[in-house]
Amino acid sequence: MDKFLKHAERLDHKKIRLLNLLSFLIGISGSSLIYVLSSYVDGLVGEENMSLIYSLAYLILFFLLLNFHKLINRFGEINLFLGLQFFKILILFFLGFLPLMNFNVALVIGYLVFSYITWVEMDIILEGFSADRMSGRIRGFYLTFNSLGYLVGPLISTQILEHFDYAGVFIFALILSMVFFLITLVSLNKTKSELREVPCVKKILQKIFSNSDLRRIYFVSVFLEIFYAVVVVYVPIYLLSLGVNWSEIGILISLAHLPFILLQYPIGALADKKMGEKEILILAFLILGFSTLLIYFIQSSDLFVWAMVLMTTRIGAALIEVLRDSYFYKKVDARDVDLINFFRTAGPVAFFLGTALASFCLLFFSTKAIFILFGMIIFLGIIPAARLRDNLSEKEIMLKNGIGKALGSEKQLETEKVKIGL
Repeated sequence: MDKFLKHAERLDHKKIRLLNLLSFLIGISGSSLIYVLSSYVDGLVGEENMSLIYSLAYLILFFLLLNFHKLINRFGEINLFLGLQFFKILILFFLGFLPLMNFNVALVIGYLVFSYITWVEMDIILEGFSADRMSGRIRGFYLTFNSLGYLVGPLISTQILEHFDYAGVFIFALILSMVFFLITLVSLNKTKSELREVPCVKKILQKIFSNSDLRRIYFVSVFLEIFYAVVVVYVPIYLLSLGVNWSEIGILISLAHLPFILLQYPIGALADKKMGEKEILILAFLILGFSTLLIYFIQSSDLFVWAMVLMTTRIGAALIEVLRDSYFYKKVDARDVDLINFFRTAGPVAFFLGTALASFCLLFFSTKAIFILFGMIIFLGIIPAARLRDNLSEKEIMLKNGIGKALGSEKQLETEKVKIGL
């Protein structure tokens, strides 16, 4: 039996609902900035240097995540979480009210780092109140609430941008971050964290790469995050070059997030109950790869065409995201802070590699060529996905135990599932 499959669980529906609310708030706050930051940084340093700024931010984040479990062990999970929110509030205050042009690049890097770490810590906290048998559903709901925030955020921020410039967007994100901080302070300040151990980086790498399932789902995550690296930075810039304005981009980005809202909980539930994650992951990478390639061939500024293409990319991304999380969190628990932190280094690794490759591509080709390059790269994600050892669903466990065929009614089936811990 895989040593990562047996671990302590503490299901708490009240805390999960609270974290869903926080996920919604962080979705609005994050999406209100993340899609306009590339244009903001472009104005500060120029398009030719923009990728270097993002690469530096995610390189810092990578090394921070490798050692973040040590900080959690020293300061406590919630204390550190609140401290990060406080510093993020300070950064947004300076960007919104006291812009210091020579220092703004450093502030943007700080915002990117603190925002990503916030999401990682929320992952850890949520895992502490979750149960493996419901991992797909819990993560599906959690990500759906985040996507609802991503649906709202760009609509608001792009309108603010057109009327109040970037300072207005920073102030809007500041207000949401303050609300987030207060809710966290009141509701989670008594939550305690526990670690299995505080290993060195070498031992963490050994733990991850000696377990084939964790290693492969990590690479699945890297390929998904490479897609995000491309669309977050280069899709808005490409749309602006085609004559699409910020208000229209806000509408497109919001529509693109509909698949996350509509699909992630049902697919998470399907993985829990019927068929596991592996098969759908392979299909999702095919969808994501082909739809990313398709962007290269679109030279129209027609919003309907762009909405269809961007929504198709997000169908693939939404499926991979929820199934990636469902699979991984069935292998670990909240005490595996080191493993969770390393798993989330997939984001900075992907953004570093993605922006570096994009910069190299731009030396020889136009912006749209990036989508051909990364569409081909995304197809490589099928390799680790296909080699995963699939988690058994509730139905598969029942059939394996000879229970499913023997029971006649749905009520009997649910009763038996409770008996065997499903």
